[in-house]
Amino acid sequence: MIRSMCRRFAAAVALGTLCTAAQAQPGPIISVNPFKVCQPWAPKWAAQRSSVVDCQGTPFPGVPIAFDDWICTKSGPIQRVTWWGTVCNPVPGIPPPNRFYIAVWTNDPMPSTCCRPQTKICGGCVEVQGVVVGIDCLGNRVYRYTAKLPCQFTQVAGTHYWLQISEVMITGAAGPVPRWCWSEHRNIKNCNAVQGTIPAGGGAPVIDCILQDPCDNIESDLAFCLYSRSIIGHVTPAGTLQPQVYNLWLLDPQTGDVVEKQCIKPTWRDGFFDVFVEAPDGLYDVWVGGMATPGALYPTPIMLEDGTETDLGVWMLVHGNADADLDVDFGDVLRVLSSFGVMGPTPPPEE
Repeated sequence: MIRSMCRRFAAAVALGTLCTAAQAQPGPIISVNPFKVCQPWAPKWAAQRSSVVDCQGTPFPGVPIAFDDWICTKSGPIQRVTWWGTVCNPVPGIPPPNRFYIAVWTNDPMPSTCCRPQTKICGGCVEVQGVVVGIDCLGNRVYRYTAKLPCQFTQVAGTHYWLQISEVMITGAAGPVPRWCWSEHRNIKNCNAVQGTIPAGGGAPVIDCILQDPCDNIESDLAFCLYSRSIIGHVTPAGTLQPQVYNLWLLDPQTGDVVEKQCIKPTWRDGFFDVFVEAPDGLYDVWVGGMATPGALYPTPIMLEDGTETDLGVWMLVHGNADADLDVDFGDVLRVLSSFGVMGPTPPPEE
């Protein structure tokens, strides 16, 4: 079905009937931080193939590459990229893809052409572990990925850009094996997301088709977020206690009031997490933990500033704090034993 859609698209381009529909259209860009563009995946949108051979972005004949666009609202550096995807062609016994090629492209400004990327600005590889966040309409697990942008890139206000995210394929007995698909987003912002190929000698991609969801045949964009400011860190222990879900609190250092709270879900392998807060630049106290797993007795001061990434380091979480009083003592043991095996609300501790 997807191939037939692509053929119909190519025929429409040849007849000059689709370019008007595919030109950039005004659309809202979800943006709290002025540098941030975010169009996340939501259940149960499907995914589209996007694969290259190596960390130079070399294409492989017959294997598509996917692109989506954004229009910059304020000049500044992009530090981190988040995206969503599935293992749409799993190979038994082989771990999910963890190496991706990410590139930023300029937009073809010619009014006579359909929306498409034109010239690569920068590109490079990242290695990441995805976190499962849902199931798509084809029954595939959807992973959320995040990485520091692998090349230095400063966007210019009002400029139209394209983002490419592709897995770096593994090599099997018959050659490279494409396994990964980039998850979709709706509604479409600016131009339609597209698939195409890059000529062997380089140059502008040859666009084959706009993207249509294989489950409902509706046109879709791709799921990604770009940030100029982010917070990262690690929690420990990781990988043994489930579920690995915690909170990050941002506090006013003068009053101690909670300015913002965000949920974080670290990767199970090493406890890495990333979080994006909406608070303005400035000095804050930060605290990481769960309902009964404090990360520290006192918050850590941080400075948030556009164009920077704040590393909180490793947070040693204290498990066993059953009464949430910021320490682990015999009172926690009594609270657990008093309700051991009981199904229902836990009685409050005696004063």
